[in-house]
Amino acid sequence: MSPSHSSPLSGIVDDDTPAWDQSLLDKIDTAVAIWDRDDRLIHFNQPFVSLLGDLSDMARHGARFEALVYRSVESGLVVPPDGGSKEWLKRRLALHRAPGEAFDIEFSGQRWFRVREYQVGNGQTLTSWHDVTRERRNAVKLRASEDRFRTLIELSGDAVFVISGGRVMFVNRAGASLLGASEPDELVGVAFESLIDREIGYQNEILWPDESSTAEDANIERFRSADGRDLWLEIRTADFEDDGRHFTVIIGRDLTARKSAEADAESARARLAAAFESASESIALFDAEDR
Repeated sequence: MSPSHSSPLSGIVDDDTPAWDQSLLDKIDTAVAIWDRDDRLIHFNQPFVSLLGDLSDMARHGARFEALVYRSVESGLVVPPDGGSKEWLKRRLALHRAPGEAFDIEFSGQRWFRVREYQVGNGQTLTSWHDVTRERRNAVKLRASEDRFRTLIELSGDAVFVISGGRVMFVNRAGASLLGASEPDELVGVAFESLIDREIGYQNEILWPDESSTAEDANIERFRSADGRDLWLEIRTADFEDDGRHFTVIIGRDLTARKSAEADAESARARLAAAFESASESIALFDAEDR
């Protein structure tokens, strides 16, 4: 049976203590407890009793705040981060009576509650516990998803840029290296246009294609990086919206080595042709089958 909490014990509450509507407190889904100026429990609702679980015997008028905090850790109801019970207890007691400052506490069963405390007059403190378990779990899943995405992007040999408002929001290491930066952070916030000098004849629509272009479309263009190197890039782009904000993903595959090899081969062919034409002897070439 849950402890009765319909009225404070006689002698515990001063005569000038503000009256609280217990029926109103019980209608609140969030766990709520009110402490007097001496940190003795004077009011609480049913969600608070449920929150205590096996410590529901502490849900009684006159129970001391500090005793409840210590028992919650000793019993395993509260899970201090990294097992640092002493440090957590010091921090929790220090945050007591800190008006409006929110902090999260992990309870057994991987439950999380956001705690806030308010001064409500006459030396009283109201403490609330709001269940944020779903929010915390979603945040963990989101971080894990972002970490996996970032890992995949970093493992890619292609340069990847995320642009918003014409500025770099994200760039992987391959992209930073391609543009001559030692660290990706050097390029975050920089205007993307300033990073690459276009060759004559380069069209803006290639980087930001019109509506008829698709994500599968690729364009090979010649660029010059900020540190003066000539680059040939195969570029693909895709647009997306996030929280009402427009972003463009630019993926650039470095074809510089291939283009350089093609240019060298073409130059060699030209030199060979020139040598043939300038030779005074008769010259003929046969393949491996004597054709």
